[in-house]
Amino acid sequence: MSRLSGRRAEQGYTLIATAFALVGMIGMTGLAVDLGRMDVAKNETRTYADAAALRAALELDGTAGGFQRARDAVAQSPNR
Repeated sequence: MSRLSGRRAEQGYTLIATAFALVGMIGMTGLAVDLGRMDVAKNETRTYADAAALRAALELDGTAGGFQRARDAVAQSPNR
């Protein structure tokens, strides 16, 4: 009789250990997805800022009109 109760206790422990491991693995997967999305967003922002800076730099010629054209070029940029 004691053998049977020992096996049931082991089966219960395995279920609990598996449940905790699964929760941890799902949490790590969620964290990896969130960090990956954050990295993508950071790279997109950097790319958009670089594109706007280059577009504005092409309009600069050292005059007040050039500065205004540069500001207008950034304001009209499709990357918002």
